[in-house]
Amino acid sequence: MNERVAGLLFKIRADTTALRQGMKQTQAAVGSMQKSMELLKGTLIATFSITAAKRLFSFGIELIELGDIVGDVREAFDRLNQPYLLDKLRKATFGMIN
Repeated sequence: MNERVAGLLFKIRADTTALRQGMKQTQAAVGSMQKSMELLKGTLIATFSITAAKRLFSFGIELIELGDIVGDVREAFDRLNQPYLLDKLRKATFGMIN
């Protein structure tokens, strides 16, 4: 009976040792996955920031170009020296032209 109990205790210890090793491997894998997720998070944030900055820059350039066009239109109306034409355009566009 003592031998049987001793054998069972040995087997339990061996099984718990394997379980501990498995737990350590699992913890290491989870830690590695967390590091990978943090790296991915940083990459996504950087990519989003760069894309947003590019779009803001493009929008700014478009605003500047639009301002130039509006200025050119105003100069053209001023050269015509017929203020009522601009008023007619404002009425036709429901006030969208200043």
